[in-house]
Amino acid sequence: MIEQRLNNLSSNENIFNGTKQDYEMALKKSGQTSALKYKNISFYTQNASRMLMFLRKFLHSLIVKSGFVYYCLFPIIKQVFFYLPIVQPNHYIIDDGGSKIPTTKFEGKIFPPVAESQLSGLKNLRIRNSDVLLAGYPKTGCHWVYEILYMLLNKTLSLSKYGKEFGGMIDVMPEPLLDALPSPRILNSHLLYEDLPTGLKTRRNKIISTVRCAKDTSVSFYNHNKNLRPNTTTNKAVIKMPWSVRRCLHSLIIKSGFFYHFIFPIIKKLFFFLPTVKPNHFIVDEGGSIIPATKIEGKILPPISPSNFKGLNNFHIRRSDVLIAGYPKTGCHWLFEILHMLRNNTLSLSKYGKQFGGMIDGLPELLLDSLPSPRNLNSHLLYDELPLGVKQKKTKIILTVRCAKDTAISFYHHTKNLVPIYGGYDGAFENFLKLFMAGKLEYGCFFEYYRDWNRVMTSNPVNEILLLSFEELRKDPVMTIKRISKFLDVEMSHEFAVAIAEASSFANMKNARRSDALVSSIFRKGVVGDWKNWLTDEQKEEIDTKWKELEKECPIFCQS
Repeated sequence: MIEQRLNNLSSNENIFNGTKQDYEMALKKSGQTSALKYKNISFYTQNASRMLMFLRKFLHSLIVKSGFVYYCLFPIIKQVFFYLPIVQPNHYIIDDGGSKIPTTKFEGKIFPPVAESQLSGLKNLRIRNSDVLLAGYPKTGCHWVYEILYMLLNKTLSLSKYGKEFGGMIDVMPEPLLDALPSPRILNSHLLYEDLPTGLKTRRNKIISTVRCAKDTSVSFYNHNKNLRPNTTTNKAVIKMPWSVRRCLHSLIIKSGFFYHFIFPIIKKLFFFLPTVKPNHFIVDEGGSIIPATKIEGKILPPISPSNFKGLNNFHIRRSDVLIAGYPKTGCHWLFEILHMLRNNTLSLSKYGKQFGGMIDGLPELLLDSLPSPRNLNSHLLYDELPLGVKQKKTKIILTVRCAKDTAISFYHHTKNLVPIYGGYDGAFENFLKLFMAGKLEYGCFFEYYRDWNRVMTSNPVNEILLLSFEELRKDPVMTIKRISKFLDVEMSHEFAVAIAEASSFANMKNARRSDALVSSIFRKGVVGDWKNWLTDEQKEEIDTKWKELEKECPIFCQS
């Protein structure tokens, strides 16, 4: 029964490494049998949760996979995001004559100038049973064979709508757009077999490989590189367009606010509420309840596409950016709204909130790039895991901290209430607390998290870092807002600080976000000392002991 239920959760056979044993051990400890009810091993533990997830999957299929995105939105996206954006190459091939060819170098291999985040997420690309893969070295006939396959599989004599590159080239196309292509998809790639998505091997998809006379291939490849400017297509209007003009158009359309105010709301609805990201890891508590997650290089993160995390190192940072860092549920949402008001000279809450307003852990770079300056980026990652640009451009960082007892309570409700993300976790608090204390939740151990940040703050880093506690922000918000403004070199009056404190109060934020189901579920009480209603004396003592150890090792937190 356990085997059957676990296998129903995902088709990825590697997904349960290390987790399945934990689950069976948890059953044994709790005295439960293999006939455990479905609710203890399913995400959708309540009828409402299951109905919501079913509706989301249905809408995703209806809007994304039905052809709506492909036929209506895709043409716009193709024009805006494939012709205009500038991918900054990180490597140049130089011939004996000194001429350069811009490329992307990733894990020792040389690719066309595409985003590294695209390459890093390829292994986890979702593959369908009906997919066919066309593989071959560049200029060996892939474009020709693609059109033949298109006509053959679709029983038509018309050429494909977008051609090989935009019709399924997995080397360069973002996964949401590949996911929008109607079946049967003719995926194509110039990668080696070992570099292809894992799903192609597990589903045993058929592959057609092209080959051509090496002499003709080299001549064709030369003209290919000569005629195609970096990051362009065969569209003649684009090739003739001056590079400076394309940069200007990119700034006007992407960075001017047009995308942010008009296109972003559509994408937010379609690609953040509707699609279901398959987790590759499950956190199992002692009661048998599970929390879906993403595990990358041994680190547990929220259930978001791995490609978002793997490309973070090279994410482009602006000099005007400010970064909010902190363990989950330590006041980052609250601080984000304060920064938005302070830096934009407004008393209105931000348009999308913290998650969609600059969370680098989960938002694709293209969406982050569309956010207007000044951006208030935010992350729950450790300092060494942040983009390199944060250190290179000496980005100012505000680090939040909160009483560990209240953090644990808030994190429990966060996981329980965010059904679209966690699928309806129904575990008991005492079991969740054990995961929290053992550091088995997303982003790891609370105490180790702040030990690491203490190391950074005491070793004279290149970044200026301001430490703020949830408790001081709650106790004296006006004074804390003044500290923030001084740290950021933003001039403001006492009256404006008072106005921001009122406008960003927990009651105002909760009321203003009621219409956004996902964001509103994040705001619960926002108080200090709620742990008194939840913790036993033994649990309180355990957390206090850990916190005292942290304060002893890291005196800087004694002030918070």
